Amino acid sequence: MFAPNNRGVYHQKLNGQLVPISKRDIKDHIVEFSYKFNIKIFKNPQHYPIFFKFTGKYSPTRIQLNLHSPQDYLKKEGYLKTIQSIFQGALLIILLYNIVLYSIVRDRTYLYYSAYILTYSIYYLSYYGLLPANPELSIYISAVCVQSTMFFYFLFMKLFVHAEQLFPRWNRLINYWIKIKSGMVLLALGLMYSRLYLQEIEPLLLLLFLIDGLLLLVTCYKLLISGNIIARYFVLGSFILVF
Repeated sequence: MFAPNNRGVYHQKLNGQLVPISKRDIKDHIVEFSYKFNIKIFKNPQHYPIFFKFTGKYSPTRIQLNLHSPQDYLKKEGYLKTIQSIFQGALLIILLYNIVLYSIVRDRTYLYYSAYILTYSIYYLSYYGLLPANPELSIYISAVCVQSTMFFYFLFMKLFVHAEQLFPRWNRLINYWIKIKSGMVLLALGLMYSRLYLQEIEPLLLLLFLIDGLLLLVTCYKLLISGNIIARYFVLGSFILVF
């Protein structure tokens, strides 16, 4: 953004997903993952235009201009940081608890659940800037984690509810999907690592999300009608964590 001061002298300000945090005009992305700039409105404003230049490397730029007061922004930022801190703290407690259980009983159920919680947590940390000095690596980590989360979710679910005995045919279908998805995810991440635009592989990522979502919904329905009390508790726990 190019904005004037009270004398009409223009200064350049930078922000965006791929801009290192040290160069960003507003450094925090927790309040909307978008371009944000400080604009000072003077008491006796002159008619100086403000210029914006948008570029998108991994995805197309979507423009929607909004103006907020600093007080409203800081209030929302403080609220979201508090919620995110509580959320990440709860995930950390769950993660450590299940790692301890796995180290004691050596049950892979706890291992897969730990991996699910870990990738879930890292995804949100990456979304809000896990590596602010290296934003491109943060995007890559986020893409890896968001796909790995459902991978470990299905592995955990299969063991936790004994899916092989509960619905063997559906369990085999999930096994096939896990293998197919592994190959598709490696392909997508390979294309992303080779510096192709994210919009080039967006259809593939969207397809993965849609299939994951469909399998998740059908799985939850099958668990609910199975009559198994553990399966129903699993659906309730999944709903609470996701929503």
